[in-house]
Amino acid sequence: MEEKQKLLKHGIMIAQIALVCVIVTAIILGIIINHDYQKVQARYEMSLSKGWTLIDADGHESEVSGAFNIGNSGAVTIYTALPRDLKDVDVLRFKCQFYTVDAYIDGECIYHAGPASLGNIETTIGNIIVLIPLKAEYSEKEITIVIQPRNYFYDVYVREMTITTVPAFTLESILDSVPYMMMCALITFISIVALFVGIIFRFVKVENYKKMSRGFIYLAMFGIVSVTWVFSDFHLLGIINNKMVLSGIINYIGFMLCPVMFSGVLKYIFGRKLFFRVMYVVSYVNFVVQMLLFFFGVTDLPDGLVITQILLVFLVIGMLYFSVLIGMTLTRKNAFLLGVPTISFAVFAVASIVTYVMNGRWMLYMALAMMFYAIAVIVYLLSNLWKNIKSRMEVEQIRKYAYTDNLTGFENRRAYNEYVNELEEKHKEGKLSNNLTAVVFDLNGLKKTNDIFGHVAGDELITAAARCIEVVYAEYGRCFRTGGDEFVAIGLMTDEIYTKKQKELKQLMDGFEGEYVKGISTSVGKAAMYEYPEYSVSELMDKADKLMYEDKQTYYTSELMQGIDKKDAQTNLKLKTLDTFKLSKYTMPVVEQMAEVLPGGFFIYKEDDKREIIFKNRHVLEIYGCKTEEEFRELTGNSFNNMVHPDDFLKVQETINAQIASPESFGNDNVIYRIIRKDGQIRLVGDHGHFSHSPDYGDIFYVFISDITMHHQ
Repeated sequence: MEEKQKLLKHGIMIAQIALVCVIVTAIILGIIINHDYQKVQARYEMSLSKGWTLIDADGHESEVSGAFNIGNSGAVTIYTALPRDLKDVDVLRFKCQFYTVDAYIDGECIYHAGPASLGNIETTIGNIIVLIPLKAEYSEKEITIVIQPRNYFYDVYVREMTITTVPAFTLESILDSVPYMMMCALITFISIVALFVGIIFRFVKVENYKKMSRGFIYLAMFGIVSVTWVFSDFHLLGIINNKMVLSGIINYIGFMLCPVMFSGVLKYIFGRKLFFRVMYVVSYVNFVVQMLLFFFGVTDLPDGLVITQILLVFLVIGMLYFSVLIGMTLTRKNAFLLGVPTISFAVFAVASIVTYVMNGRWMLYMALAMMFYAIAVIVYLLSNLWKNIKSRMEVEQIRKYAYTDNLTGFENRRAYNEYVNELEEKHKEGKLSNNLTAVVFDLNGLKKTNDIFGHVAGDELITAAARCIEVVYAEYGRCFRTGGDEFVAIGLMTDEIYTKKQKELKQLMDGFEGEYVKGISTSVGKAAMYEYPEYSVSELMDKADKLMYEDKQTYYTSELMQGIDKKDAQTNLKLKTLDTFKLSKYTMPVVEQMAEVLPGGFFIYKEDDKREIIFKNRHVLEIYGCKTEEEFRELTGNSFNNMVHPDDFLKVQETINAQIASPESFGNDNVIYRIIRKDGQIRLVGDHGHFSHSPDYGDIFYVFISDITMHHQ
């Protein structure tokens, strides 16, 4: 996915650079052409838009000027006197959709143009520009031109009657096309981007994106054929290379493909409405039939032009109608964003077709229509794309909530069950690897952690275990949290890999230190297909689960033996005095809070040679006549050895050891001894102790102490 994103970014960057180059080139070319054209035009161009006499098909004469109508039913004749000072390089130029044109001076035919031949095909394609060569000797002579217009259902006009030169006319055509070339470059850029996005979406494994790809591709193709139609209508290639027929064929093909691609875009935008589906088929059939009839010499391409124009009009009307329907369901803002460019496109598209029929400046309206069309479709497609992305994000979010454990980020029990079912299907089809391995983990001590520190500590234990499992096993498959303290890793592993990974996992878990948790312990069960080839996937999971519970039992048994050296003389004593509660640096804060509210003195010391005191409450300080910790440390050296009167210590220690060694004591002792307070007073105290073992502090004594001097007296 990252590679596709990089490819998209590079493609857009290249397209942007190309667009800038095209625009800069067009501007520079326009400046150069304009400069040269002004020089040529000042010398050669002379308007002949006035002073013509027209003899129509019925023989009626009339004076005409500007762009004049010559009908479409028969040959017409126009004549006028040529100006003086003609040059041999001059030409009489005008635009007209003609079948034949003949020019006479003094009764002599100096120019003839008619249908072109392409093999056995006769065509009038390209018969739109007339360039009659003149000579200096024709100055002030009368020229007569006989025009046979194309047989259209609408009238034909003669426009732009001018005396110029071929170079000047070429430069003029290029200059006139510069703004439209820039517009075409913009549309081409948009089309390339749309095509690029459409192709990428085509290969994305998301159904909505695949559907959207068709819309982007149709948009791109419509932009390309529209640019082809508009650009070729300037006939620059035909004028420069004198290949008007080829230029005309490209122009007609581009125009006939416009309704095909346009209906394809609308079919996608408006949800495959029957109207646009029918128009798509009709437009496609229109293109194929006209091309076949042309290549077989049955009809000429211009003869079917009106059909293509009608199809475009119907498509524009359909687009307006359905746009209104969609706009009624949108918010005011979205309706405005989509409606303004859509209506503008429709207005300018219709204006373009009307002015084309009336021989007006249809190209300007078409350029504007294309611009607004591009804006409308881009707004719609981007809006639709955002909706799809947003919808997909919402679906993914819902799926995440449904299939993900919120605490750990692992996939949950639902995802686990579905994955097992998928693997089961693969197993039935014989497509499952023999190295499929299931590893089941169950946290040890989660309940105790929750009971002592609360669920914050329990959550820390769960998330820490999840991270460790993820680090070790995620690269081989998928990890799930299937219960409160249970995890499952499913992947492809050999036995060697599993052994190696379990060592890594143990190191990670043993070395973990959090705010509440120090070290993580899990019971593990592992089952692989190469160990149990006869098992189904579900049976394999059950086997791993069963092995995990067996390991759990082993853990509970070994826990009783933790920290016990059987060579120790006190082995039996330690076995008898193992407590469910384990004092650690994490449980110590709880003990401290409890001890401060007890009615008497309470302290804890290590059972070793130094007998260091690791905790005492404020009542212990009061019994020893101390106001601060520092005073107590100075008095006792923070050791139980110095808390007892020196003359009583050995006897007291012997009594304690004897009492806790007794099977009936369960590690408890009860002694009386003297102490020396800070003020020098000697007091008598009662000591009730309990021997235990801590994973963090080793062998320890919990001691309750009280001043019994007055009671003893």
